[in-house]
Amino acid sequence: MADAREPEVLDTLAFIAAWADDHAFLTEFGFTLVDNMGLREEAHRFRIPLCANLARQACIVWLETTGAFFLQGQYIVGLRLTSIDAMSIEFRPTRFAKATAQPELVVHADWPTLAIGPAATQTSSDASTWDCELHVIE
Repeated sequence: MADAREPEVLDTLAFIAAWADDHAFLTEFGFTLVDNMGLREEAHRFRIPLCANLARQACIVWLETTGAFFLQGQYIVGLRLTSIDAMSIEFRPTRFAKATAQPELVVHADWPTLAIGPAATQTSSDASTWDCELHVIE
């Protein structure tokens, strides 16, 4: 129980519990990195990692989702999760070096991460060493 005093551990456990209770809470979540006027939308199924830390290890919650990419020319500049169809959890022996206590979505290692949760901030972590990013299924 001593580990439960760490805010990041509590946020991670709260996210997993909330998802298990109602995994639709991220449905229709989306963002763009640019002004969304004139963007093309392309439907896809993909797995996106939500990275978090437990007391002594890292945790990646892989969300398998149906959604869309927002494209500007040939470049992906945003995405939307339409439905979350499945979740799996991967544990890693070393905690992530994160800038926030909240779980963070990783689209691409070179993009800003997106903190998820009620106390989420605009601060993002450097995910370039985390070795996980979005994978297109179809």
